[in-house]
Amino acid sequence: MPGRQMALLRSGARGSRPRGATTCPYCGDAIWWCVTVAGKLVPFSEAPELVARQGDVEIVSTESLHRYRCQGAAEAMRPAPPAE
Repeated sequence: MPGRQMALLRSGARGSRPRGATTCPYCGDAIWWCVTVAGKLVPFSEAPELVARQGDVEIVSTESLHRYRCQGAAEAMRPAPPAE
C-alpha cells in the first residue's frame, strides 16, 4: 500500500523493545521487527523508510511491510482448521 504511514516507537525509547531481525518461516526472507506506539510488533522486509520524527515516535512508510512482499503470506494468514 504505497503512500501509507504508521507510527513506531523509536528504538531505545522508553517502553520499546529492541529492534531486531529474524527469518520468515514461510518465505525464508529476513524480517526486521519494529514496535508500534500501541506496543504491537510489526514485521518489515527491510528497515522502514523514516518520514518524520516526533520525540520518541517515528512516522514511517509502510511500503516495506513484510506481508506485501512475502510469497507465503496467503499461507500465513489462512485461518486455523476447526478443532475436532
